[in-house]
Amino acid sequence: MKPLIPLLFLLAVLALATAGCIQPQIPDPHPTPLPTAPQPSEDTTFRIRDTHQYLSYWNEKMGWNLTNETLAEHTAALNRYLETTWTKESGDYYRVQNNSDFLHAVKNIIDLTEDQFDAFVRMDAEQTRVDRLNYHSHTSRLYDTPANQI
Repeated sequence: MKPLIPLLFLLAVLALATAGCIQPQIPDPHPTPLPTAPQPSEDTTFRIRDTHQYLSYWNEKMGWNLTNETLAEHTAALNRYLETTWTKESGDYYRVQNNSDFLHAVKNIIDLTEDQFDAFVRMDAEQTRVDRLNYHSHTSRLYDTPANQI
């Protein structure tokens, strides 16, 4: 009886294979790519319109403790910088093509110390990373928004 068990097992495997139940593993010649996070981009271009909101956000986040009057003065100075340096697009957006130059302008306008500026640059890089991930996320509100409406 014992010699029959391996033989019955072999016959069962052959029967399943010929019936199509066991398929050989053949690699897909056209595999579907898995969705992944976007690759980090060296593109430092961004668009800005509301400089008061921008400065207020960073004032709160970085703890600069700028007064409303000081923020208004810095907003006006940052607007002058944008008007003289970068191209204005439709919708009153400025296309800033060099984030480093822009951050240095903010440093000079606000008169940040080197330590404050270093912290600001690090936090800006992290915020940019998060914004790009959120922008490309399927759960992001911006994912379904046409580019001309952002």
